[in-house]
Formats: sequence, structure tokens, C-alpha cells
Amino acid sequence: MHQINDVEKAITDERLEDFAKRKRNKLFENISLFATVMGTVHFVLDLIGGSKEAPVIDMIITIVLFTCYVFHRKGYRNTSRILGLSFLNLCLAVYACLIPANVGVYLFFFPLMAVSMAIFEPKEKVMRMLFVLLPGVLSVLLFASDFDLIGPYEIEMHNVENFFMINLLSSGVLLVMSVGFMLRVNEESERRLRLLAEEIEIKNTNLEKTNAELDRFFYSTSHDLRSPLLSIKGLVNITRNETVDKKVIRYLDMMTERADRLDLFIQDIIDYSKNSRTAVSRDIVDVTRLVDEVKDNFQFLDGAENIRFQNDIYVESAITDKTRLTVVLNNLISNAIKYHRQDSNDQWIKVDIYPNCDKLTIIISDNGLGISKEKQSKIFDMFYRGTETSKGSGLGLYIVKETIEKMNGSIRVESEEGEGTSFIVTLPVSSMSIVQELATAV
Repeated sequence: MHQINDVEKAITDERLEDFAKRKRNKLFENISLFATVMGTVHFVLDLIGGSKEAPVIDMIITIVLFTCYVFHRKGYRNTSRILGLSFLNLCLAVYACLIPANVGVYLFFFPLMAVSMAIFEPKEKVMRMLFVLLPGVLSVLLFASDFDLIGPYEIEMHNVENFFMINLLSSGVLLVMSVGFMLRVNEESERRLRLLAEEIEIKNTNLEKTNAELDRFFYSTSHDLRSPLLSIKGLVNITRNETVDKKVIRYLDMMTERADRLDLFIQDIIDYSKNSRTAVSRDIVDVTRLVDEVKDNFQFLDGAENIRFQNDIYVESAITDKTRLTVVLNNLISNAIKYHRQDSNDQWIKVDIYPNCDKLTIIISDNGLGISKEKQSKIFDMFYRGTETSKGSGLGLYIVKETIEKMNGSIRVESEEGEGTSFIVTLPVSSMSIVQELATAV
């Protein structure tokens, strides 16, 4: 489910990014056209007013901004944005020094900050901050120098009040356009996130239903398969007792060995299904007794008779999930037996268990075949087999890891090829005082 949620989030992020990019491009083009129109209006008014220098500046601004619009339409988006904003900021600063301050050219610096925030993408942080700071710095310099950055030269202006109102309204429109863009993007983001949340909720519900049905199918099928399999094994044993033909007995032994492997595989599926379907329980576990029971279950396993078992158990009881702990011990101890060194004169398996605050540490060590470094990262994968001759299902250690994680624990391996292996399991358990209280209550 986590992977599906990540995919859905990635798709939504991409859609939102495309939407914002389209809106951002449209915003810049609209602002360029608006500024071109306003430059033309200023050109006409300055021309009518009889000014000689101002119309020239107005025309230069108009041509440059329209050129940026054309460049942007042709796909040179970054170039047109950087050129347009750089030119406009510097040109406005010069213009503000040449004409009376009460014309209000400086008013455009404030919407330019908002424009810079809007037209650059979030990943373009450097450009965004640069063009947000540039009009701010120019505004401070203009006011600090009393609008006299480039000398005493001044262009004569008529109808100053009218120009101030035009500049005020124009800067206000630019500001509204930029803020409106950011609001639309935010609203669209919220709308799409709500839709995505609804889609994910529906898909998660369907996925949970499918998973539950699949678990029930595995569990039911596994149980149904075991019944005829046990019947076959029983018939094989009956046949073995009624024949003395060595060739037939060899075939029957092969059938039994295959049936045992299939039975083990089915049991692994059942263990996996139980782990995923059932909640973690809190049982009072006699740790020493449980370890002895698990070892006794494997006393007739091939090679077990030559192995010396050692226990160093420093905790009497613990509150944990007994069924899941049994599955973990079964798999780890049976693996230690199966992959032992049959040529060694001193074969041993050691089980260390000790409390550590509110955790239980279990270390199962052996001096068997060991695991190579390149294989250690794969042994917990589903259906992974370390060798071609491995007789296991490839599910054992995967189930162990899944079971331990279900209990909010952890497992790691330490091994040297040819030297032996240690599996270190850490499980959260309830405090010993709770064990005593529950024991007294029982």
C-alpha cells in the first residue's frame, strides 16, 4: 500500500507541476502584454504632453517587453524572464531618477516582487530570490538617495497627478494578477489533493479487501492441500510396510522426501498467512521451556544427532506473542541444523536470550557453513535460496523477518563463510513486573 500511495503522490505532483507551469507561462505572457499596453499608453500621453525624452524611454520599454513576450511564446522562457525582469527593474530605477518622484514610478517595484515569486518555479530558488531582492534593493537605494542615483538631470513632466493614478492602478493590476495566480495554483492543488485522497481511500479499501480475500484463499487452500498430502504420506508408509523390494522402498523414500518438502512449503504459507491475518497477542511465555520444545521438535532431523546444543537463557518469563516467537525459533534453529558442517568433529548451536530494558535479545549462533558477504543482503528476500541444492522453500527467513517486524522487532545477521552464523533478534516485551501481576492473576 505504501508503494501505491507513493506512485499516486508522484502522479499528482507531476500533474500539479504541469498545471502550475502552464499557469506560470500564461501569467508571464499576460503581464508582458499588459506592460506593453501600459508602455504604449505612457508613450501616447507623454507625446501629447510635449515631453521629448519620456516618449523615447516609454517606447524602449514597450519594445523590450513585447520582445520578451515573443521570445517567451517561441519557447525561450528563461531567457525572456531574466531579460524582461532585469531590464524592467533597471529601467524603472533610472526612470524614477529622471522624472519627479510624485509620478510614482517606484510603485512598480512592489508588484515586481510578487511577479518574481510567481513566474519562477519553486526549484528555481536562486532566480526567484534574486529578482525578489533586486526591486527591494533598488527601492531602498532610491529613497535613501532621494531619487538622485544618477545625477541632477530631470525630465520635465506634465499632468503629474494623472500619471501617478495611472501608475498606481497599473501596479495594483500587476499585483492582483500575481497574487491571483498564486491563489489559483493553491486552490487547484487543494482540489486535486482532495480528489486524490478520495481515490486513494477507495483504492486502499479495495486493496485491503483484495488482500484479505487473498489471505483467506492462501490459508484455506493450504489447509485443504495438507489433508490429501497427509493421506498420501500415510499410504506411502503403508506400502513401505507391505513390501521388501529395495527398489520400491527407494522410490517410496523419494516420494516421502518430496511430500515432506511440499508439507514444509505449505506450512510456511500457513505461517505467513497467520502472521498477516492475526493481531499480535500478549502471552506469558516460559522462555526456557519454549526453546527446549523447539529443539525437541528437531531431534530427528538429519544431522541433529551430531550437534551439541547450548543454552544461555537469562530470563525466565516474558510477555510476547508465543505463536510468532515459536515460528521465529523454529525457522532459525532448523536452518542452523540444515546448514551445519557435517565434516566437523565439534558441531554446536547456541541460543542466548537475555533481557535489555523493555526488549528481549535472542542470539542463535552456530559454527556451520556460514553465509558469504554478497548473499547476506538477500537471505531475507522471498523465495531466495542460497544454493542450488537448498531443499527449503525460500520462505523461511522471509517469514522470520515479516513475523519479527509484525512484532515491532528487528533482526540482523553476522556471518563468515566457513566459520558460522549468528542471527540477532530484538523483540519488544512487557516488563517483568507485568509478567508477575498476570501470573498472579492467573
